[in-house]
Amino acid sequence: MLIKMSFQDMIYTSLNNLQSDGDLRGAFQHIINSGVGGAPGDHNGWHPPVDIVDTKNNMYVYIELPGVTESSIGVDFFNNKLSVSGEKLKRYTAPATKHEIVYGRFVRKITLPISVTSQGNVNVVYENGVLTLIIDKKKEEQNRFHLGVTRSNQLVREPNREDVPDVERVT
Repeated sequence: MLIKMSFQDMIYTSLNNLQSDGDLRGAFQHIINSGVGGAPGDHNGWHPPVDIVDTKNNMYVYIELPGVTESSIGVDFFNNKLSVSGEKLKRYTAPATKHEIVYGRFVRKITLPISVTSQGNVNVVYENGVLTLIIDKKKEEQNRFHLGVTRSNQLVREPNREDVPDVERVT
């Protein structure tokens, strides 16, 4: 069961943890992981941290997803947009004495500096709670093209009725 928390409740909970633990960094990390910046309209979402490393031949995207089963992870590309989604399920049903781990669904959307046009250009590895996407930049660069523009005396015209095949209406 997921508990919806307002932003004020997240801050209050985090500050209470700070008073008991004295860990300022942990208090702010709890605020960040408790849904701030999660999926739009999803107040239970969390925001997994991401590193992107760009090398000459490859782009590496590392996403920390500890406790998320690989069967619940979805990876989608559209041009230069990457969307990673999934869910971390709570492993217990009894009330927690101390609650810092964030559970629930997440959607992380990332704009990449390159477009990804073929799934064959991406290698996916999930190991030790880290999802690694390796994008082959050399193969992606092969998909680039340039169109030259020349001046022409011919105008682009709308297709004539003769150019459009007849379609029979079914009644």
